[in-house]
Amino acid sequence: MCRWPNLAEASNLKFESYGFESHAAHHHFMGLRMAHSTLGVIIARFQVHRLHDGHRQFIDTVLSKHARVLILLGTAPLVGTLRNPLDADARRQMLLELGHHDRISVVPIPDHTDNYTWSQLVDAAIAVFMSPNDTATLYGGRDSFIPHYLGRFPTQEIVLPTSVSGTELRHQIYDDTNKNEDFRRGVIWASGHRYPSVVATVDVGIFNPTGGMVLVRKSTETLWRLPGGFSDPNGNTFEQDARREVYEETGLHVESVQYIGSLNVDDWRYRSDADRIRTMLFYAPSAWGPLQAGDDVAEAKWYPFRYDQSIAEDSPQLTTLIVPEHRPLVSMLLRHYENTEDTL
Repeated sequence: MCRWPNLAEASNLKFESYGFESHAAHHHFMGLRMAHSTLGVIIARFQVHRLHDGHRQFIDTVLSKHARVLILLGTAPLVGTLRNPLDADARRQMLLELGHHDRISVVPIPDHTDNYTWSQLVDAAIAVFMSPNDTATLYGGRDSFIPHYLGRFPTQEIVLPTSVSGTELRHQIYDDTNKNEDFRRGVIWASGHRYPSVVATVDVGIFNPTGGMVLVRKSTETLWRLPGGFSDPNGNTFEQDARREVYEETGLHVESVQYIGSLNVDDWRYRSDADRIRTMLFYAPSAWGPLQAGDDVAEAKWYPFRYDQSIAEDSPQLTTLIVPEHRPLVSMLLRHYENTEDTL
């Protein structure tokens, strides 16, 4: 992946370090640098599979104003996301397919949470391509960088009759059913270039004062497990996720949940991949409402665990009752409950 240098490194940049197509093109660009005093700078993301007409018109407009054009690619710290699916190298190659290799240079510029620092990085990148007496103008379209830029160069907004957003183009691709060879290659490439991730889940131990703990059974299983599920990206807290999962799977309401600890879950769906499930284990000292199976649960019941002694995860009481991936959780939960002052 391309990496833009920090401010201290910027002054040491080699002009050819971003891959001009040939030495001849490089020297021609240097000649243009000597012959012309203005540099057109485009700052954009171009997070699309191909440039649409609006992109091309925008670039052609800047080319018509300047002999030299520098394209700074906005580069997020995370790639492979919905907003930033392509890395800088892929987008740079797409832009070089336009031609004009002797007039256009493409380099990445990193996103930054602070507008002033980001503007410094932009100015340092531009300075590499300028002589002392040169000037530069920065160009943006609708919803562009311009309100966030605090640097020393003038900016200009270009409004074109053809305007198609990259977000709209990406949404069109989401609905594309053409699963051809290129598509399959792209999916495999993307899968191989993403960081392994931890999938967050919650599991909850609910105890009843009359003596028991809630267990649920999925329709595809014969053994039982704790109620729980995946954390909701739209939620605010893991505690909220825990209360939601309990209600969806058991019909019970729990108001107070206490965090016990976290463990990796040996889920068979992730066993052969690099990603892992890590669950947040919670304890609910009370619940109310009718116990009934819901969501993807076939059965829900109170099970009369003894709480006056710990139960090892490899004990017959757990191996004959609890699914393997939840035995460490139930054992941890019972150890915690044994040490609390709550009584069944």
